[in-house]
Amino acid sequence: MSDSPPPGAVQLVDLWHDDSLWQWIWAAAIGVAVVVHAVAFFAMSGSPAKERPQPIAMSINMPPPPPPPERQPDPPRKKAAETPPPAPAAAPLDNPPPVDAPPPLSTLEPINLGPSTGQGVAVAVGTADGVAGAPPVSGSGPPPETNRAQAGPPPAVWDPNGYKSNAWDMMNSAKRYPRKAEVMGIEGKCMVKVMINHDGSLNTRPSITGKGTGNELLDEECIAMAERVKFPPIPAEVDAPVTYRFPVEFKLLNR
Repeated sequence: MSDSPPPGAVQLVDLWHDDSLWQWIWAAAIGVAVVVHAVAFFAMSGSPAKERPQPIAMSINMPPPPPPPERQPDPPRKKAAETPPPAPAAAPLDNPPPVDAPPPLSTLEPINLGPSTGQGVAVAVGTADGVAGAPPVSGSGPPPETNRAQAGPPPAVWDPNGYKSNAWDMMNSAKRYPRKAEVMGIEGKCMVKVMINHDGSLNTRPSITGKGTGNELLDEECIAMAERVKFPPIPAEVDAPVTYRFPVEFKLLNR
């Protein structure tokens, strides 16, 4: 018994490997596809076109615009006040009334001024005429009282504490924080001694009492700030120079 394939099977295998036959099959398939598409195209072109629906139109009725505001009538302007005509000048009188003339000296009655003295005539103070027997006016009496308003107020009382407080405020206003010490963040406090003359000037150069701030820059500023101040004058009745000790502090506010 042999394993050879049947005759029909051999022909199918040969047909599958035949290149010339496949060329005819591909050409026929392409031709059929072209014919089918052409028939479908002409069939579709001959059919009536579908009607497109009409677009929906909408309208919105807007309300009418409001009427413009009525213009208020301008208020009536006041008429300028008319200047009244000048009054007519009065006509001069032909016969002006006579002016009362003073009575003659011969008709005046004499006034009794009182007894005469060697120091003057005795006249009562506050009366229009002399009164007999009144005490004579003399320059030997007590001197008149001095007008207190013209004499001026009495001298003010010296207040050493108030003077010191004012001088300390002036020193704080003259204080300057050294730039180098401010950048380095150096702080400190000290006690400055000043001696003030009557005219407000310094008797000697200010000095630092105690250990000082601990920094040379701050110590120099403590003395310099006292030298910048022109202190108020001190009364002459107060012994000068007056010595004060002021506390000075250097503190950075942003720390």
